[in-house]
Amino acid sequence: MNQRLPGHAATVVIGGGVVGCSIAYHLAKAGQKDVVLLERSRLSAGTTWHSAGNMETYRADPLIFEIVRYGVSLFPELEKESEQALGWRTTGRVMYTHLPARMAAYRSVPRLAHARGIEVELLDARKLEQRFPILDVSPILGGLWIPNDGRVNPTDLTMAYARAARRRGATLLENCAVQRIRSANDRVQAVETTIGEIRCDNVVVAAGLWSSDITSTCGVPLPLYALEHFYLITKEMPEVPRDLPMFLAFDDYLYGREEVGGLIVGCLDRDALPIATRDLPSDFSFGLLNERWDQFEPYMSTALQRFPALERAEIRMLLNGPESFTPDGQMIIGPVPPVAGLFVAAGMSSNGIALSAGVGRIMAEWIVAGRPDLDVSRLDVRRFARCQASESFMRRRATEIPSYCIEMHGPGDDYRTARDVRLSPLHEYLAERGAHFRSICGWERASWVDRDGRELSPRTLVDEEIAATERDVLAIDGSMNSKFLINGDGAAAAITELFGAASVPIVGEATTVLADDGCGAIVALASLARLAESVWLLSAEAEQETSFREWIRVRLQQPHVSVRDITAEYALVRLLGRRRERVIREVLVPANGLCGSMPASCWRDRTAAVDALLVPKGMALELARQLESLAVPWGGHFAEEANRIRRGRPAFGRELSAFTDVPAADFRCFSGRAVGPANPGHRAVMGTIDCDPGLDSGLEPVFSSELPVGWLTSAAWIRSQGSSVVMARVAAAHAGARLQVLVGDELVPLRPRES
Repeated sequence: MNQRLPGHAATVVIGGGVVGCSIAYHLAKAGQKDVVLLERSRLSAGTTWHSAGNMETYRADPLIFEIVRYGVSLFPELEKESEQALGWRTTGRVMYTHLPARMAAYRSVPRLAHARGIEVELLDARKLEQRFPILDVSPILGGLWIPNDGRVNPTDLTMAYARAARRRGATLLENCAVQRIRSANDRVQAVETTIGEIRCDNVVVAAGLWSSDITSTCGVPLPLYALEHFYLITKEMPEVPRDLPMFLAFDDYLYGREEVGGLIVGCLDRDALPIATRDLPSDFSFGLLNERWDQFEPYMSTALQRFPALERAEIRMLLNGPESFTPDGQMIIGPVPPVAGLFVAAGMSSNGIALSAGVGRIMAEWIVAGRPDLDVSRLDVRRFARCQASESFMRRRATEIPSYCIEMHGPGDDYRTARDVRLSPLHEYLAERGAHFRSICGWERASWVDRDGRELSPRTLVDEEIAATERDVLAIDGSMNSKFLINGDGAAAAITELFGAASVPIVGEATTVLADDGCGAIVALASLARLAESVWLLSAEAEQETSFREWIRVRLQQPHVSVRDITAEYALVRLLGRRRERVIREVLVPANGLCGSMPASCWRDRTAAVDALLVPKGMALELARQLESLAVPWGGHFAEEANRIRRGRPAFGRELSAFTDVPAADFRCFSGRAVGPANPGHRAVMGTIDCDPGLDSGLEPVFSSELPVGWLTSAAWIRSQGSSVVMARVAAAHAGARLQVLVGDELVPLRPRES
């Protein structure tokens, strides 16, 4: 193979696994010239080669479903174009459970799957045994049968991408290890390798569990960590037919399939074993880790109960191959700030084969067209904060990801690991008063407060907090929000230029503003408060931290504008409810109404129906005690969300994102201009449904005439009106149609919101 390194490339793809080769192929297919892929060993090295190769045609998440569906549709075309067989076998898949709650959830799947064009059948235990005869169904309630699921040979798939990419003009180099990504002035310049340097416009790091090591060479670590991942391979078993379906059992933490007449049984590990890349051999390419039977034993014990024939099977090996995971078990893709031209596609969390085609297409669209066709904000690497990329955070968090992501959770559940990384000045005060916290970008944010220790259900406690906003007042700790103080001689002009004159509030008031990238894409949804004639505070929810900070860095670096990050220096308390104005008057007296050099420490957002108090962190407890003396109860994020949803106000990452061009008119809550043209594909719909979809609602399918046309983005049950206020994203052609929401296994009418 020609190993001469070109002097320049439009895009360098680092990593020759299934994802990297897919990206190279899709870039070339999109017409980009000078695409160069660099692989330190041979194609399919790392984690691709030991993948089980399972392909699921149905995923509940509408975004992941679209990504997987594209892959399934591409494979025949890819096989023909590359003249490389993929080893595809349609075997079908059974999913089984012994838990009533899971079985109840399964009942809604066939309706949605059928509407999406996927055949799924609900099975009772008897039918399940017919489909999967090696399973002891005596304790099993039932499950699902997905006949079109199949498997593919991971190495063959990788080679097919590679051959097709080369035929379209891409250069793929093996035995070429990357040493460093060189950047200057926050832009990619070149990639240094063991055989020379290649200058480039863009770099896509798709190097699996080594991706963070590579991006760290230009100062940007990634929220990614490797875990030991196990599956058992038996020798041939007479009880196992060659056409045995694949199986997936979330509640047993097991998956598997037939393998050369035997059985593969893998585990989705609880308390998984982390491994640092520095502890792997430098030439770890097609290697495996040591067998760890003590770690696999609990899953083996369960498998022996479920599949009695295993007791007589001979074991070929316990495969232990590393896989990489992110803090939430979803991939990380997209641009990596602050280095322009640097992209990542990693953290497939044992799903790289199924996701590879879609990820390749998304990354090619991002680089060639500026953004993907799909709204992938929930997968964007910028959803994580910098602190979540630290080894101390990721080594702990990664251990529970494989199991957490498949378990059934309630609103009180959250990760156990990597907690208390960043704390509000009011954290201890609220914890002592019964606050229940969730981790958000390393912060601990109160979801609700059980102030009397009554141990009531989360639903009841949140209902009480919502009721307090209706009849009285409720205090919310917003200190974890990103907060930037803006002033200077050029500040007024900069604010007006960025948001429009109509968006600039008067002193003591605030408004919601759309922060765009200068090209029409929304990158953050912020609150702009005017604290004095030439002093502003820009703040955004904690979930937006990385994208918001990057926007501040890029768009507010202007002459005569001072920008100061005060996130860690000040506490922010928001007041909701009818009595909030009176509370503000009683709390803020001239003697304590100053916050450092700022002439005001409160503001009102009339459209949000929120008053806010900003105090130095050293005064936070004093403020809390003042509010306590005024009988102001504390609440959490769910009640604040209900306040937002009732007023039809969008949230970034739900109703709005960098991938949507929804006009501001859809929400009737912006005083300034809309960003970008109306998206012809989807519209925002607001309305009510006569049921409670749950505190953690979101992504419930929206139907029109038995067809899925969108999904809920936000919902809040309002006990006083006996219904839920919902927001949804719906295909534009159906926005005015009669809509229904699938809640559980029931279709519930969605009544449009009255003007």
